[in-house]
Amino acid sequence: MRAVDPTTNLIQDQAAAFRAADEELCRALRELQLILDRHDISEAEPPSDELYREWLLSLTVIREALQAVERIAALLTVAAEDRLTG
Repeated sequence: MRAVDPTTNLIQDQAAAFRAADEELCRALRELQLILDRHDISEAEPPSDELYREWLLSLTVIREALQAVERIAALLTVAAEDRLTG
């Protein structure tokens, strides 16, 4: 039976975490772009209640994107620390 190198597992786990965070960030950015695309600045202003709902949705999507960026930054920090200690 072959021993499993824990470093290999760590690298695979980090790569999977990076991919997941990147996918979440891309999804949030696509959703934000869709929100922005719904509102052409040359059109008349949407009703205020619609604008408010879109604004709240935009804030939620921006928050999700920022959380994904924070996860990516944390993963990079862990990877750098692992490289220094490993």
